[in-house]
Amino acid sequence: MQMLASSGEIDVLISDLMLPGSLSGVEVINHARKHYPRLTLLLISGQDLRPAHNPALPDVALLRKPFTRAQLAQALRAAHVQA
Repeated sequence: MQMLASSGEIDVLISDLMLPGSLSGVEVINHARKHYPRLTLLLISGQDLRPAHNPALPDVALLRKPFTRAQLAQALRAAHVQA
């Protein structure tokens, strides 16, 4: 989150759901949405990302690992439209 605060040149934020330490990807996405509403947001994970399995997930573009470059590009396009 320090990187977001220190740089005005970030257009896209990709976060994994599971992060080391005490912060989760959901917290990062929610913080970014609140403080930087123009960012394109994408949440990735190796876990099942369906809302029924993760009810705490924010309404954000999701991509399940592993993924190809083409799938990443498609997810980023969808996230940009959703933003």
